[in-house]
Amino acid sequence: MTTTRLLVPAAIVAALVPVVSGCAASAVTDQRLEGAMLTSFSHLFALQQRQRGLPVDEAELNPKARCVRDNPDNRRTGPGEDWVCNLTWRTRAATTGGATYSLTVRADGCFTADGDGPIDLNGTKTIVAVDGETVFNPLWAFDGCFPLT
Repeated sequence: MTTTRLLVPAAIVAALVPVVSGCAASAVTDQRLEGAMLTSFSHLFALQQRQRGLPVDEAELNPKARCVRDNPDNRRTGPGEDWVCNLTWRTRAATTGGATYSLTVRADGCFTADGDGPIDLNGTKTIVAVDGETVFNPLWAFDGCFPLT
């Protein structure tokens, strides 16, 4: 009988832990995601442009990111497959551009970004390098992570 009394409270606590932990504020926020996207995108954009024979200085990109969730609950934080990030940039040479990514963000702060356009930037899996070789497009899809604190 004593054993039964101890098991019931333990079972209740075990059942409540996921519910209570789900009420805490998520460390996955638009600001953290935007920062990580800017860093990853800038590095990969410079790489892609070098592959094409159009070197770009990352410091000149001046990128901006706007990441939002596209969900019926109007949630603005948390992991999920419903994040969309729009990136824009403007170089000192007044070259401007923009790109859109659909993201799956995990609770551990890591994400997968899948390019949605424009076609010549991130809409195809491969690109033609300056030497004529077909190579993987680093902006087509990529992974990244950000700190949760």
